[in-house]
Amino acid sequence: APPAHAHFLEGPYSQATSQLLKVRQPLELSQIKLNQDMRRVLLQGYQTFYSLQIPEFGLMKSLPVLETILNVS
Repeated sequence: APPAHAHFLEGPYSQATSQLLKVRQPLELSQIKLNQDMRRVLLQGYQTFYSLQIPEFGLMKSLPVLETILNVS
């Protein structure tokens, strides 16, 4: 059952997160296929997660840089 709050990733986003967490070697990353929309949603979801878990975390200053590098803007 989904949690009572709106701060969670579901479907392909949770599956992609699970795959990313299982990576042990950098070469394994090439087997995980993420399109532009998935990368954008995952980055925003991870930003939200860390902001909720770590009060001092705030907003990632590097998020715009990551979005540019990963071509998700």
